[in-house]
Amino acid sequence: MLGSKWLVFAGACFAGIAVGLGAIGAHSLPAYLQSQELTGDVNQSAEQTQTNQLKIQKKLDNFEKGVRYQLFHAMAILVIGLAPVSARSRGMRVAAVCMMVGILLFSGGIYGIVFTTYPTHWIVPFGGLSFILGWICVAVSALWSETVDLE
Repeated sequence: MLGSKWLVFAGACFAGIAVGLGAIGAHSLPAYLQSQELTGDVNQSAEQTQTNQLKIQKKLDNFEKGVRYQLFHAMAILVIGLAPVSARSRGMRVAAVCMMVGILLFSGGIYGIVFTTYPTHWIVPFGGLSFILGWICVAVSALWSETVDLE
């Protein structure tokens, strides 16, 4: 099982990647998506153009959600790795692993939807389930753990 040092490492990596992806989403992604939606038909109807704009906006919104969930759960992994109780709590380490799997499936699935034509939408709910299981593990571990004296 992962030790605290590796949880901090993983959390920091996931957080750094989320910040980088957030920058891409803010600066480059709109133009990229716009170029992907252009079909080369200069005679597009106004309705077609509006439909393309709505598709682009939905992808941007989904991408932002994937980055946000990745960053939130990366911070949770960091906290678990740094918390004194986590070094002795198998449940907390399991929670962190569930959150890592959630990032890969939930956020990764969303990134796949945005950047590829592959049908990655089916893995997103499994990532959400992994996040939920991770938080359940945190809650159960908190109830079962002994109190930690921080002095």
